[in-house]
Amino acid sequence: MYVRVFYVKMLYHALLPLDEGIHQLEALLFTIKKINADPSILPGIQLGILALDSCDSATYALEQSLDFIKGFIARNNAHHERQFRCSDGTVPTFREGSFDRVVGVIGGQSSSVSIQRQPAQLFQPPR
Repeated sequence: MYVRVFYVKMLYHALLPLDEGIHQLEALLFTIKKINADPSILPGIQLGILALDSCDSATYALEQSLDFIKGFIARNNAHHERQFRCSDGTVPTFREGSFDRVVGVIGGQSSSVSIQRQPAQLFQPPR
């Protein structure tokens, strides 16, 4: 089994210090790198991350949560006949398939940001 290595997207809010939250992200990236480097922990599996910076804004976190839901729906619909086909006959993917192998979601640093994940529960993504 292989879990796609996702990209890390960091958007820094101009009013927050640049290191706000970066330490936790660096710790997570370090941990994932260590797990992937040791084949005895998860043999045959490579972990990845899609990290989104909420800028500590509940509104922005909700916007990103809805984008995630759209990607998750696109992934789930991959097993059903789609209305649209590319000119070469292939099925279109949402954001180059970056949501194809999402197996879990980690909430934000604050409650006001983490609560914005609730709409995703309607689509039952893993927690």
